[in-house]
Amino acid sequence: AADLAWAKAVRESGPCWALGYQGHECGGRIEAAHLISRRYAATRHNPENGRPLCQGAHAWFTCHPLAWEAFVTSKIGAEAFAALKAKALRGTK
Repeated sequence: AADLAWAKAVRESGPCWALGYQGHECGGRIEAAHLISRRYAATRHNPENGRPLCQGAHAWFTCHPLAWEAFVTSKIGAEAFAALKAKALRGTK
């Protein structure tokens, strides 16, 4: 239930976050993407750890994790991304 609620909130938070990235034009439905992998329980349902992406961008970034990290850093800043990573690694919600 928590996964579904988190995903719904993220999907409804705006258009595809990658719009305009390297000429990206969105296509497909909007999905909820984790900035830090959902494998980390401490940040899995954190609202700061999600952004809306269209299916195409979500699939592409999933296959290109270094590009995803650079993209996220460019959007939220290195300090905010580092703080989110630290929270994930600490394992505290």
